[in-house]
Amino acid sequence: MIAFTDSYWQDCPDTGRSTSGYKIFMQGGIIDAQSTLNVPIALSSAEAEYMGACNCATMLCYLR
Repeated sequence: MIAFTDSYWQDCPDTGRSTSGYKIFMQGGIIDAQSTLNVPIALSSAEAEYMGACNCATMLCYLR
C-alpha cells in the first residue's frame, strides 16, 4: 500500500479551520480517499500536517 497525505493550514477564512486529506493506493489503483475539515483548530501548519497524517495512518492500519 502507498499513501499520500496533504494539509492546508487555516484554509477557511471564516473559522480558521484547516483541511486535510489523503489517498491510499494498492497495486496502482486507488482504494480510499478522504478530505476533511479538521474539528480542532490547528495552531500551526505542522499541527495541521500531523492531524492529516494521523487520519491517514488510522485508515492504513484498518485496511491492513
